[in-house]
Amino acid sequence: MLVVCFAVLSATGFAAKQTGKCGKNITWSFDNETDELVVSGHGSMEGCSWGENDTIKTLIVEKGVTTVGSFKGVTSLQSVVLGENVETIEDFAFISCDNLINVTLPKNAKVAVGNHAFYYCSNLTNLVNVESIVSIGASAFWGCNSIESIVIPSAMTEIKDSTFAFCLGLDSVVIPASVTDIESEAFLCCTGLKSVTYFGTKNPNCNASDNVFHECFALMHVLVPENYEDDNFCGVPVKINGTSSSSLLIPSSVSSEVPTASSSSEKPVNWWKEHWYVAVIIGVAGAAVLIILIVVIVKCCRRRPYESL
Repeated sequence: MLVVCFAVLSATGFAAKQTGKCGKNITWSFDNETDELVVSGHGSMEGCSWGENDTIKTLIVEKGVTTVGSFKGVTSLQSVVLGENVETIEDFAFISCDNLINVTLPKNAKVAVGNHAFYYCSNLTNLVNVESIVSIGASAFWGCNSIESIVIPSAMTEIKDSTFAFCLGLDSVVIPASVTDIESEAFLCCTGLKSVTYFGTKNPNCNASDNVFHECFALMHVLVPENYEDDNFCGVPVKINGTSSSSLLIPSSVSSEVPTASSSSEKPVNWWKEHWYVAVIIGVAGAAVLIILIVVIVKCCRRRPYESL
């Protein structure tokens, strides 16, 4: 009878810890008191799934595990800590984990973030060791409304479709010179975006028709180095300027140099674009003066000789 009762208690979740196996070489332990899930072993988490679980609050992936995934819709999840051997965050890994706030990546690693990996993690605020990211998939941070600033890691060469689309709280972005491709609608509807700084000297492979910054109503220009060769950045006017540092998600966790200039001086070709009304005023004033001059000359030519006496 004692054995039967113990089995029933374990099955109904009253045991302090639950353990199990999934995939080929993965084991897990869940603490019912702290709501903490610890994943251990070697290799991929393929075959493991905790999707739509409503009890896990903390996920810790230990050393040895290389691929993380299958936490789709775990709405209770608040914190994720990834071990030093993690190389891949799978497609859709944390999609719609809308209470996820903190993610700690392994330090000095090379991590690929999959498509839709953090899609609509609307409370995601802190991402530690972001410099370990080498690639980010399409729509990976779509709808992450609590992200305020982004520094794209220097190992990245492209920004995929809709990567940061609908990040409504996003205020500033820093993009390194290593990024040479920006795909369509990468920052679509980032309505609060005011500052974008780019390191490179040439426009990336993008143009106005790609709608990279479509409906980013607050973005007036992109800050670029003094030796920037074009008059726009993905269809947005450019301005020579610089700031001292910026960070991705956690202000103290990441910093990056940005183009410098002794003063805020715009590229000459762009000045007239942003101040078109000055050209209109000058043109109208010039035309008015010309008309007055012509009228005076005509009157003088028609005047009779005795009228001058």
